[in-house]
Amino acid sequence: MSSPANSSDPTSIPSYQAKKSWEIDEWYLNSDRKTFGLPFFAITSNNTEADENDDESDDDVSDADVVGWVNIHKESIIFEVGFPEEIDLDKIYVNAEYKLKTNDGEFEVVVQGQSDVEREESSECNRLKFRRIVTINADLLFDEGKSFILEADLVVQMKDAVKSQQPDIFVEEMKSIFFDEETSDVLVIAEGREFKCHKNVLSARSEVFKNTLSNDTLERNTNKIVINEVAAKTVEDMLKYLYSGEIPKNLTTELLHIADMHQLHPLIEACLKNLIESLDVPSCISTFILVDRYQPQNRNMREMVIEFIKCKTIEVVKEEDCDKLVDSHPALAKELVRAIGSKVEELNKEKHRCKFCVVTYK
Repeated sequence: MSSPANSSDPTSIPSYQAKKSWEIDEWYLNSDRKTFGLPFFAITSNNTEADENDDESDDDVSDADVVGWVNIHKESIIFEVGFPEEIDLDKIYVNAEYKLKTNDGEFEVVVQGQSDVEREESSECNRLKFRRIVTINADLLFDEGKSFILEADLVVQMKDAVKSQQPDIFVEEMKSIFFDEETSDVLVIAEGREFKCHKNVLSARSEVFKNTLSNDTLERNTNKIVINEVAAKTVEDMLKYLYSGEIPKNLTTELLHIADMHQLHPLIEACLKNLIESLDVPSCISTFILVDRYQPQNRNMREMVIEFIKCKTIEVVKEEDCDKLVDSHPALAKELVRAIGSKVEELNKEKHRCKFCVVTYK
């Protein structure tokens, strides 16, 4: 691979962002490919893209700073990018979002699921692999010609460039207040751990905290708010959200409960969305109950869970949670029975196909 051309900083790369699509046939999906992928792109120092070629190697790209390619298998989709050896991989941001589509355009699936980034370093080239772990049931996508469309939104850029695009100065300044103990005027206590907070911030962000701190309450008189039966880490995640507005990475069911206690609606929605994106057979009934409890008017979330249960009916009805649903939530059980009945009618008419049976996640 050549060194960066016409670049004042050999340790940086140009930004690359593009949407690409390929027709994937049965042979390609089933082949054991280790040395080649779908047509690669090449980014040059003047931020242009070289011609695509199926069989060229990295070294055949003239004056290219970065090359990359996509590989799709039955159990993963991989976006691999190669860099000159002087590039620090820790400073590179790589991302890929995918859609699977039928050739007639009548059906498409947005690929979600777990992702990870692997790195390989050698004397010749450094590589990053962005791997989306999925299982693809291609038979439900194939047309008569045994092919479907893979669409990819690809991003490669320096992490500093990603950060500079975000208007986060205000957020960072607000987050710093959380650690400013000198100006704190109220303690939030969980599991014996104390968080030195600020009444005006808590009151501005939560009506529950506002009512607690503005009325004649024990909390106002003692300047202490004790949150029982919730892990200190969960309380800390909620408080950081209040100060920054940033959704925590660890979106647990416990965080959902405390977000509801304090009427933090964006956080509630984020927690439920996370549960839906990671739906599986053991968790689908409990997720359905949580959506009904915390956001009963959110039809999109509700229908998403119902669609999953309809797709996995045979496995779901064997779960212990299904029996509990009938006993503890009869109205929800009746709703599911009706949904399952509509699925049986659908199966009698044509082959069932939905995004949950086309793509499954580990």
